Amino acid sequence: MTSRDNTNPPNKFCLNAAISACEKGGAWLEALELYEKMKTTIKPDFITMNSLLIALANADQKELAENIYKEALRDRILWPWKTDRRTGDRIMDLHQFSVEMSKIAVRNVIESFLSPKPVHDVTKDLILVVGKGYGSEDGIRMLAPNVMNLLEEEYCLKAEIDPKNEGRIIVRSDELQKFSDL
Repeated sequence: MTSRDNTNPPNKFCLNAAISACEKGGAWLEALELYEKMKTTIKPDFITMNSLLIALANADQKELAENIYKEALRDRILWPWKTDRRTGDRIMDLHQFSVEMSKIAVRNVIESFLSPKPVHDVTKDLILVVGKGYGSEDGIRMLAPNVMNLLEEEYCLKAEIDPKNEGRIIVRSDELQKFSDL
């Protein structure tokens, strides 16, 4: 009888679990190495990116996290942009994103206003869907306050909760235009 090697390479679920474990254990470098190896054979997904970006953000690897986020956008692994069916407005839907991934996404948009090709038209309000907090731990809203703080503290941008929908943050176009003129 011949012995056969029944070893299968790890699948996306195993690799995502390993990256998540690295994130929870503070092993950002190992999470990054797993991600780089994974990309050679398996397309990463939302879960991969979320765990990796949390690991990098927690390790204060901000620039690396932002570069990987941009790569995920380019490869359409992540795509937060949607069109509001009622109004036709372009919105950034963050309500499924972790706090860390939301911050990276918002930084990406805001910093793009200083480039020749902004990600969003500054003549239109920036609408960020952050949810109403129903899926948050203990029902405590996490995204809205963190995103509002980021906008105000890092960029001095005034934002408001949409009076018609408390699950949305609005940054008015006049604020965006002032920022982009800096």
